[in-house]
Amino acid sequence: MLRQGAEIRFGRESAVFNLEDAAGPQLMAHRLPAAQWRVGEGGYMALPDLQEPECSIYQDPQGSWICERGAEVAQIDDRAVLALRDGLWRVYLPKFCAGTWQESDGGLCVANLRLCFAFSRDEERVELVACCGDRRLDLQRRAHHYVLLLLARRRLADERAGCRLPSKAGSPPTSCSRCCGWTTTT
Repeated sequence: MLRQGAEIRFGRESAVFNLEDAAGPQLMAHRLPAAQWRVGEGGYMALPDLQEPECSIYQDPQGSWICERGAEVAQIDDRAVLALRDGLWRVYLPKFCAGTWQESDGGLCVANLRLCFAFSRDEERVELVACCGDRRLDLQRRAHHYVLLLLARRRLADERAGCRLPSKAGSPPTSCSRCCGWTTTT
């Protein structure tokens, strides 16, 4: 197994290379011709930049890479070239090989996420980071995060009022009837 700092040679006469990063492949984009590089974080990338994204690239649950531009959602291929307002970008999509399964290697489950919000005083800009154990997914600043912030505040208020969370989606527990005005029938 290669580790960071290892020296690698490709053939007897070739130059020596130093391994700087032993992590798996990353989602990347390169502005053409020969300009800046962008590396995605947590399998997500906004182009041309995070402050004013024109498109978003991410992997869906089925493993396909998706590019969202405004209302358009489409699959994107490795090394595709995107024409954006600041020029052309070539996208490099990582291909993952299945590793050895371990019982502790569970995927992310929404129920296990801890959501961390950061927002401006007027709450017009809301950023969201989802954490699960040692994993951190920076979901960046998005308009729809404000709705999640409002829902999170409501959930905390309900918990402080003594409401238990539903055991199944769409079925309110009987203890919430006094808090939320729900009635239950059997």
